[in-house]
Formats: sequence, structure tokens, C-alpha cells
Amino acid sequence: MTVVVGVTCGDSVAIATNLETSFGDARFGPPNFVGKDIVQVKSSIICTAGWGIYGDLLARVGAEPDCPDPVDEQSIFDFLLWFWKQLKERYHFVNDQSDGNETRDPFASLESAFVVASPSGLFRITEHISVTRFHQFTATGSGEWLALGALDVLYDPKRDPAQIALRAAQAAAKYDAHSRGPIEVWTLGGERRVVD
Repeated sequence: MTVVVGVTCGDSVAIATNLETSFGDARFGPPNFVGKDIVQVKSSIICTAGWGIYGDLLARVGAEPDCPDPVDEQSIFDFLLWFWKQLKERYHFVNDQSDGNETRDPFASLESAFVVASPSGLFRITEHISVTRFHQFTATGSGEWLALGALDVLYDPKRDPAQIALRAAQAAAKYDAHSRGPIEVWTLGGERRVVD
């Protein structure tokens, strides 16, 4: 299971996530397995908590020349509409509702949550493609509440957002029964590191 943490301080934005994944009851992590939960799409970083296939899909579709650049609330929403259309037209295994109960919700569901770090800031995307901007921090996935509690205590706008995100993700991975493994931290602008 995945926990995703996003932090912004001033003009700096960072995302952290654990690198361990599960296939049923089996768990895998580095060095044997490195997940694809964080993907660069144009000028933004998108991290997913949920179905692992989104890493593959975002990497492939996000590299298309006509892919919109998801940099602010409106363009992220436009990107998601474009992404959904690409999924429906190009990948016939994509369903509107995976549980077969189309009357449950009025909208299609991605059945995953996402955090976006962009030049405009930090955003969270819900399973129903709702985009929300956060001015300090956010978290999603398994261990979300533990990460949010840690973020509430750790957040200081004068600190490095990568360090704050790392510590919050470590807290979630340590105390959540479904999150484990080393933490990968990306900062907008290129730094990427893994911490055991």
C-alpha cells in the first residue's frame, strides 16, 4: 500500500512516498522492486496512491506531445479530462465503475487518489477527479491520517519541504500496518532521492 505526502514552503514543492508495494499478500520493495508511483508529466510531478497501473498509464500518456501541462487547478482538471478520454479511447480495459454498480455515483471513478507538485503549487486529486489546492501540505493513501498528524506538527514554512515530506512519510510507513519500505522524495526541479 502507498502513502503519498506533499509539502510546499515558499516556491519549493516536494512529494514523498514509500517504495514498497504489495501483490495480494506478498510485499516487494527495493532493491528487488522499485515502484512507479511518482511520474514526471510535463513540468509537474504526479504521485498516485491506489492502482499501480496508473504509474504506467501516466508515464505513457503523459509523454504524448499533445498532453496538457498540469500546472494549476484548471489545467490539472483539463489534464484529467484529457487523460480520462485517452484511457477510454485507447485502453479498452478501463471501466467507468469497477464494481459494476453505475448507479452508486453520478461520476466515473479513478479509484485512486493523486498528489501533484507543480510550478504553481501543491494539489490533491480525489477519485472523482476533484482538484484541490493546498497551501502547506496534504497526504493521501494508506497511513494518510498518520502523515497528516506528523505534517501538522512538523510544518514550518522556513524549512525544506523535502525534509518535512520525508519525515511525515516515514512516520506513516512506520506506524501504518499497510505502509512500509524506504521513502522516495522528489522535489520540483529535479532532485530525487531514496532514504531507507
